[in-house]
Amino acid sequence: MTLLNPDLSGPQMTALQDNTSYLVYTYEDLPAAGAINLAFSGQPSLDTASSAGESAAKPAAPGFNWAVGIGGGVLGLAMIAVGVWQWRKSRDNEAEEDGNLQLLGEKRDGDSLDEIIAEIAQLDEAHEREEISEEEHRQRRAALRQQARTWLSKMDK
Repeated sequence: MTLLNPDLSGPQMTALQDNTSYLVYTYEDLPAAGAINLAFSGQPSLDTASSAGESAAKPAAPGFNWAVGIGGGVLGLAMIAVGVWQWRKSRDNEAEEDGNLQLLGEKRDGDSLDEIIAEIAQLDEAHEREEISEEEHRQRRAALRQQARTWLSKMDK
């Protein structure tokens, strides 16, 4: 591949301290904020010799990076562990909610109004899922509503 421009000089082979060679082009008399127009011709190739007669250095062949492989494996295992933890946590929450449904009919004096309302909502959801009968739903809901009235009357005093 070659660069074409009348004001462009080079290429010149430049070697760095690590023996890496580069082709360097220079541009003469470029004013500040000036534009450079270049035309590329040919196909890039790592094996071709430069116009100076020297061969351009080939980049190192990419090899397998063990750190990336190990890091990816650890990340994958961590994601699996988090998924299992979330799944078990959701199962525990479902079991806790099932236990709460059994307690919905019981009167507890320490409940706040928000907790009583939440219990009514859970009871309604259980009824919608047909986990409890219509009669049981009506009885428990009436008990919870009475509990809410009692709580509100205590707050008024």
